[in-house]
Order: sequence, then structure tokens, then C-alpha cells
Amino acid sequence: MGGMDIRARARLVNRLADAFEADLESLYRLETLNNGRPLNETRAQLSRLPDFFRYFAGALRCRAATRSSPSKAHI
Repeated sequence: MGGMDIRARARLVNRLADAFEADLESLYRLETLNNGRPLNETRAQLSRLPDFFRYFAGALRCRAATRSSPSKAHI
């Protein structure tokens, strides 16, 4: 399978989390306009979004680490 290296994907997902964190208030306001809910509800719903992306970036890094370590099946 071609495409992006797992470590590069993890870096990209972390950059996405950084971008969300950099301007969360604008995201809250935009999503409030989109869904019609009060701002405090939208804020509660989206406040952990950067954490979600960082969690998956960590999972990608773990996956990359296990792929690069020697297999114990040959021992």
C-alpha cells in the first residue's frame, strides 16, 4: 500500500490538533451558527476535539513503533 508514512500521518494529525487549538473560539462560533445550539453547548461538545486528534496521533506513533521493532516470532 502506498501513501504517507505512519509517522508523517501522526505529525499531520498533531498539526490539525494545533490548528483547532489555535482558534477554538472561532470554531465554536461557526459551529453554533451551523447547528443553532447555544454557544456554551457547542463549546462543551467541541472543547475536547484537539485531545481526540492527539489521542489518534499517539496511536499512530505506537503503531509505527511496533512495526519498526523486531518481531518476537523468530525467537
